[in-house]
Amino acid sequence: KRKALMVFALTGSIAFIAIGLVGHFSGGMDSRRSAGNMTLASIEAKTPGNNGLSKQCGIDFSSPLCRTSDEPEIAVWGDSFAMHLVRGILASNPNVKLIQMSKSVCGPFFDFAPVQAGYPVAWAKTCIAFNDRVKAWLQKQQSVRYLVLSSPFDQYLMPGRKLLARDNSTVDASPALVRRAFDKTLQSIKSMGITPVIISPPPVVGQDIGRCLTRRAFFGADLDGCNFSSARYAKQTRRAYRFLHEFTDRYRVLFLDKYICKQGICRAHSGATFIYKDWGHLSREGSVALGKTADFYDFITGRR
Repeated sequence: KRKALMVFALTGSIAFIAIGLVGHFSGGMDSRRSAGNMTLASIEAKTPGNNGLSKQCGIDFSSPLCRTSDEPEIAVWGDSFAMHLVRGILASNPNVKLIQMSKSVCGPFFDFAPVQAGYPVAWAKTCIAFNDRVKAWLQKQQSVRYLVLSSPFDQYLMPGRKLLARDNSTVDASPALVRRAFDKTLQSIKSMGITPVIISPPPVVGQDIGRCLTRRAFFGADLDGCNFSSARYAKQTRRAYRFLHEFTDRYRVLFLDKYICKQGICRAHSGATFIYKDWGHLSREGSVALGKTADFYDFITGRR
């Protein structure tokens, strides 16, 4: 009957409200322990956003938030795959003089920007404008000796991609076109008296590795279940690595799989340290661990 239905609905609503209030006033029940004897808060703390120094660096890299010195020696340029390297560079040398210039999805190319779902031509114009500001800043500064470039590069290399050119024309992407555009960018950097250093994206396998780690940590399962074989590299990793290998004879290129993968197995974690944040980005702690292991600073500056 209607009266019974109303009583039932009201009782249920009160119960849900009570549960919500308990969760709210206990900080979201973050202290609750998982089957792996970790709190929910400690598990979630392993995969926060990894924006490097600050999100601001994709808007105004001249902000004090985006540098560790007013006379930086190293500049980091690219998209979110450049951002996630910054903590690793700082870990390899806490005294590094660095500036971060990074805009999500906007790769390190002076004359082209990707056009794709969610990132239309209007956005691509902002990408070219951002990279123009990077170029202008680099031409004026006197302290930068090394420019670190990174990206997954797949937003430029995937078959069927469209690119916005500087003249506002939209062109079909091709490996040859992207190769020429990147080489032109690198040559332009060298002409400024700056050494370009390229760091590859981490290898990916087509699944959310960070989520896999989080779930396994929560249920107390073996984190090795998130490791993957190097034979299973996703197509985007193979495309990016093949593309970057074409520049190894003239530029310093650091391939991250050399440090993540051993004997054909790519590790998603190192002990309790999550290397991956999500499907392809390094977590904050993963970036720190790799920065120390690969000694990012010494590689960038050519000390090894």
